[in-house]
Amino acid sequence: MESARHSCERITMLRKARWTPPKPEPVACVRCTKPTDEPRRGLCIACYLRQRRGSEFTIDACCQVCSTADKRVLRWHRLAGGFAVLCANHAAIAGRRALELDALRAECA
Repeated sequence: MESARHSCERITMLRKARWTPPKPEPVACVRCTKPTDEPRRGLCIACYLRQRRGSEFTIDACCQVCSTADKRVLRWHRLAGGFAVLCANHAAIAGRRALELDALRAECA
């Protein structure tokens, strides 16, 4: 019993004495200017993963329904006619329904 108590105290002391490195200051992403603590090649995690997957947006990309060009809210969305770049709002409206782009534009107008 005595040794078990000492080992618990020792573990507690080690946990308290553990050093944690200071958190780095946020850096702005090169593409979307979103602040990030852990930049990967100067990019936030969302932009980095888009680059790795090959699903990056072009420079002049915008939502095909409302023309929003903010890359932080743009995403590729599957419609009946293929993939289209939509903002988060219109991607949520489209959901998983098999809509054509023209039908989505008419619904949102």
